[in-house]
Amino acid sequence: MEQAIDFEKSIAAADEQMYMDKSRYYENEMHDRRSSVHVDIERTKT
Repeated sequence: MEQAIDFEKSIAAADEQMYMDKSRYYENEMHDRRSSVHVDIERTKT
C-alpha cells in the first residue's frame, strides 16, 4: 500500500511540473498558438 501512495505522489508531482512547464512555454509569444494563425482576408474574399 505504501508503494501505491508513493506512486500517486510521484504522478501528482510530475503532473504539476508538466503544467508549470507548459505554462512557461506558452508565456513566450513565439509559442502562442493564437498569434501564429494567419488568415489572408483579401485572399479568402471571392
